Amino acid sequence: MQLFSHANKTMFNAPAIIFLTVPKKSPAHSMVSYPDLVRKYAKIPEDEAVGMAIAVGYIDKNAEINDPKFIPARVPFEKIYKLTK
Repeated sequence: MQLFSHANKTMFNAPAIIFLTVPKKSPAHSMVSYPDLVRKYAKIPEDEAVGMAIAVGYIDKNAEINDPKFIPARVPFEKIYKLTK
C-alpha cells in the first residue's frame, strides 16, 4: 500500500495531468490533494471545484508500481455498460 500511496502522490511521474472540474454548486466531492494550488497554477476559476486528476502518459515498465501483480482483474465491458433507449 505504501508503494501505491507514493506513486499516487507523485501522479505516477506522468508527463501530463488532466484535471476535471465541476461547478461548485454541485454535490460532487473533490478527490484532489491541494486543490488551491491546482486552481492557482491551472487557472481554474473560483466557481469551479477541482473534482479529479488523471495522470496520462506512457507506462514505465521498470517501475515497481506497474508490476502486473498490482493490476486488478477487470470486469468485462458487457457487465458494466448498459444502453437504454
